[in-house]
Amino acid sequence: MLAAPFGAVLLGGRDEGDQLEPKVLASPFVKWVVRWSPIIGLAASLVGVILLFRFGMPWKLPYLGGDYILADPTDPAEVTRDALYKLCGWVGLFLIIVGTVLQAIGAWPKR
Repeated sequence: MLAAPFGAVLLGGRDEGDQLEPKVLASPFVKWVVRWSPIIGLAASLVGVILLFRFGMPWKLPYLGGDYILADPTDPAEVTRDALYKLCGWVGLFLIIVGTVLQAIGAWPKR
């Protein structure tokens, strides 16, 4: 019996050619991740897209309350608001990436 990642166990089995073929018996945690990762991934992607639509991409030019680009920020409330929008934009982008990875894990072909 061999150890595998995330608590899975590899057992030796014999195929038709009398060769040792590893079989994976997944732990309950692995089964839970594979079963629920597409749903969690869809929810994370949805929240990420909503955050990006609401707060915008995080690398946009700062607004700072003026109609033109200023060298120094004038209004501290606008600077705080811009920092919040940038943080929410990065969180949204991160959630979209995590959601896509979780959906890929759930769609991975099972043996």
